[in-house]
Amino acid sequence: MPWNPLTKRVLPLLRSLPPRSGEVPAAARPFINSIFPVLLLDSSLVIHFANESCDRLFTGYFSLAGSYFTDAFGRAMGPETVKELREAVHSGKSGFSWKGIVKVKTREAGTLMTKVYLFPAGLTEKRPEEFIILFDDVTEENRRLLRSVFASLLEASKLKDNDTGRHIVRVNLYARRLAEELYNKPGYEQIDRDFIEDNRFSGFHARRRERSAPPTTS
Repeated sequence: MPWNPLTKRVLPLLRSLPPRSGEVPAAARPFINSIFPVLLLDSSLVIHFANESCDRLFTGYFSLAGSYFTDAFGRAMGPETVKELREAVHSGKSGFSWKGIVKVKTREAGTLMTKVYLFPAGLTEKRPEEFIILFDDVTEENRRLLRSVFASLLEASKLKDNDTGRHIVRVNLYARRLAEELYNKPGYEQIDRDFIEDNRFSGFHARRRERSAPPTTS
């Protein structure tokens, strides 16, 4: 487009138009095939793009593209964290960047915990209009930590009193079986996927420990 006074007025308007349907915004193109879950937001926190990794990560939790980031994640983040995020975007606090942890949960899919990093899509802009959000899924890492704590407590109970330890094993197995039976019954919506998975792990871990333990002699 030749440069003239009309161009000077029209070009900013063209740049402000949303991309055509199916067109990936320029700032998001490097992340299309990335293994990292990535969103592209504008300064109003509208989600303009979610790559395939991001859609896959949040399947069962949110529909992302076209939503406000705060509509999708606001409840999980809480009002104070949302306020921090808005300040980072609008006031330039911390270099228009922000990081935090977001934990989302549904009854069917269980808990998903992610570290979240926000930074300007154009690193040289004084007032960024587009922002990248990158998610780091730490769900399994957190789960391993909790299971390690549980396993240590179980072993401690066995060292103190083996009968008590075996009783804990039996209770865990019964709780898991009962939870699986009640999961699909009306009126038991408080039993979710996390509860079943935690009990499944504790029962498996306890049985494995019992099999590997040396026989006791009277």
